[in-house]
This record gives sequence, C-alpha cells and structure tokens, in this order.
Amino acid sequence: MLDGVNSLPDRHIFQQQQPQKSGETPQPYENATIVGRDFKLVFPSAKAAPMLFDLRVDEGERNDLAASNPAQVAKMKAAYD
Repeated sequence: MLDGVNSLPDRHIFQQQQPQKSGETPQPYENATIVGRDFKLVFPSAKAAPMLFDLRVDEGERNDLAASNPAQVAKMKAAYD
C-alpha cells in the first residue's frame, strides 16, 4: 500500500460447500461464495438470486447491493465461470 492506495490486484477467493448427501456433485451457483478485495458475492442456491455485499462498509453483510450494482455482480460471476 502506497500513499493509501492498494496496489494489489483484485483477486478472488472461491468457496463452495459440498452437497448434504454423500455422493452428490456440487452444482454451479449452489452454496457458493466469491470474495474479492472489496466485495463478496453469495449464491445461496442455484435458484435464488445472488447477493452482493461491499465489505469496506458492510462487515455484517446486511445490505444486499446486487440489484443496484449489476456490473459488479457480472464481473464477479464472470470470474466464477
């Protein structure tokens, strides 16, 4: 960090929980999370809409920004794909 500017690239961490039943294969966008430097994108299930949180100002993840920031959702979803 130089002069208050983070010069590191925005990398992503991907996490997906295994299905509850043994032997089932994880499905895309089901129980998955993508965490970037500033944002976290959560896919609660394959059928539910994703939720986006700004980790800089919402550490408790209470304010879903997915509807108001579709460009960030698309960017992080593309990294998942």
